Amino acid sequence: MVMEMLSCTPELLEDVFESFPMGVILLDAAGRVLMMNSRQEQISRVTRDKVIGSYFHERWKRLFDQGTYGNKYWEMLHEGKPFTIIFSEVLPQFYDIKVSGLSHGAPLSSGRGFILVHDLSEELGVGKHALEQLANQLAESTEFLSSLIDSSPNTVITTDEDGFIRSSNRTAEEVFGYSRGEFFWKHISQIFADPSTVDQYLSNSDRGARFEAKCKRKTGNIFPVSILVNDIKGKKDRRRLKLFLLYDITKEKEMEERLALSEELAIYSELMAGIAHQLNNPLVGVVNISSLLLDRISADDVNRKLVEAICQAAGECKRLLASMVKSIREPESTFHGVNIGRVLESAIQSVWEQEGVSSSKVVLKKKIQPDTPTVRGDSLQLHEVFRNIITNALQAMPDGGTLEVGLKAGGKREMRIWFRDTGHGVSKQDLFKIFTPFFSTKKTGSGLGLSFAHQVIKSHSGRIVVRSAPNRGSTFILMLPAATKEDGVE
Repeated sequence: MVMEMLSCTPELLEDVFESFPMGVILLDAAGRVLMMNSRQEQISRVTRDKVIGSYFHERWKRLFDQGTYGNKYWEMLHEGKPFTIIFSEVLPQFYDIKVSGLSHGAPLSSGRGFILVHDLSEELGVGKHALEQLANQLAESTEFLSSLIDSSPNTVITTDEDGFIRSSNRTAEEVFGYSRGEFFWKHISQIFADPSTVDQYLSNSDRGARFEAKCKRKTGNIFPVSILVNDIKGKKDRRRLKLFLLYDITKEKEMEERLALSEELAIYSELMAGIAHQLNNPLVGVVNISSLLLDRISADDVNRKLVEAICQAAGECKRLLASMVKSIREPESTFHGVNIGRVLESAIQSVWEQEGVSSSKVVLKKKIQPDTPTVRGDSLQLHEVFRNIITNALQAMPDGGTLEVGLKAGGKREMRIWFRDTGHGVSKQDLFKIFTPFFSTKKTGSGLGLSFAHQVIKSHSGRIVVRSAPNRGSTFILMLPAATKEDGVE
């Protein structure tokens, strides 16, 4: 039986060639098509009589549009290197249907030509399409995640194990003043006011530790932050990156300081009110008795000057106690519609006339916005507040300087009044004491003016912010709510 089959080998080989389940093309040494089986006709959608004798690379140009196939084909033709590659979504000859599959190429052992075998794979096409869909979904998810991180109001920074920055979001650039390129590969310690603290953040990242710290902007400005540090882990729970989430807590710290100040002032108020009450009664007796003595002592009596000194000192103490009580108690206000610009102008004029020589050394810059909304308040109390702050500013510039007084309507129906001087300034440790009764950085004065100002602005539902540093001047910013229709003031 075997011998009978071998005796008809050419016919057998032709039968195998035609029945082969893959497309087969035989080429001569120059790349011309010598033979092509029926399966290849089905794959290429062209009959063999139209391609036999022509060059393969000319008839299958669309296949050669994929650079990899062309490179491998010419290597086989010129160097005899076999190849196996995937061709994807190739348009067959004269048709608009795309096909995908595997292509094998090899030189014949005789060295007289080459064989190409093509195998269509529906699974390959479907798999490629699925991969493309997955890749598109992944790209969309990545873009969404990147946009989400960029839109976060918190600073998001990732570093490698050693603390070198690998990525940052838009908020980080805005907060610190660096561009994304400047951030990349900068060490995380450079954004902290105290770089030595970074080691503890990095070493505790596996616990998702939270810290409070001071950060430093590109400009050198220092501000407080809350930090959450965590590990970003990859396969097998191995640490790959470290995540830093930073939140600017400047406003929270200012609120804490204001609350602490309010509590401190409340304690002072209660204590001082008690002391004032205890001192006032005997002091009234001293004032009254000394006045009676003056009425009974003649002008030429040698003791009259002593009694006058007692009466004068007692009267001064009585006025001081009255001023103290005024500053520590909630001011009794008569609220009405107030044109804050007029009150401010009047206070400036009053101080300039009172200070005389001192005010002549100071350059006054007024930035008072006209037609500002009305404020519901007590014009007399506000006038006194403005006078106190302006007077303090002039006294802080004994050798002259510049005082800027401004007024404008802020957001959320809020009026902003500011006083910016170029005086000697206030140290950080004293800055939190300036509203305390009897505290003063000057050699003269009772230290009650700013305490009174704080109480008045508080009673007007406003607030005071102070910014100052030694030899860099001071800025007092007063925020007062504008009147509304509900206040009965247009």
